[in-house]
Amino acid sequence: MAALADVLTGLRALIALLLVAMVGRGRLDTAVALLAVAWLTDFFDGRSARAATRPTHLGQWDLGVDTFVGAGVMVGLALGGYVNWGVGLLAVVVLGGGWVLLGNTALSSALQATAYGVLMWQAYTTEAQGWWLPPVVIVIMAAINWNRFIHDSIPGFFAGIADLYTSARQLVRRPS
Repeated sequence: MAALADVLTGLRALIALLLVAMVGRGRLDTAVALLAVAWLTDFFDGRSARAATRPTHLGQWDLGVDTFVGAGVMVGLALGGYVNWGVGLLAVVVLGGGWVLLGNTALSSALQATAYGVLMWQAYTTEAQGWWLPPVVIVIMAAINWNRFIHDSIPGFFAGIADLYTSARQLVRRPS
């Protein structure tokens, strides 16, 4: 099971690179299918890792790969002209870079949510084939993982936001 979890995590990293190319080239039909597959690999690698009798090799990189997928979508959106380059770069540098520097998972979540939301909106408004795939995957995964989502994911996100707020207030209060 640990090996399966590692394979799924590695596959998701490759999907991140494919997303840059597909979104950047305007292949939103392929991009939404790839995004749905990326989310499914994340879902199943977590289940496989928890069921494994030994630690995974790539488990420590799971959130990094998730962030890489979100950054890949955002870069693809900028390449394809769906978002302004400045906005795309700002999102990746501030949110992705902030996550790397501060280790605050809320920044990674914000990058992913922003990129995925823009991609899904673009796919919906351009009537790309399969635009409905990511929302269906979200609903299914949320239904299966409802308790984990309610008790871990949402509180974890808001705790990260609260940590950012506290850190910012401490910076402002420091005497010069």
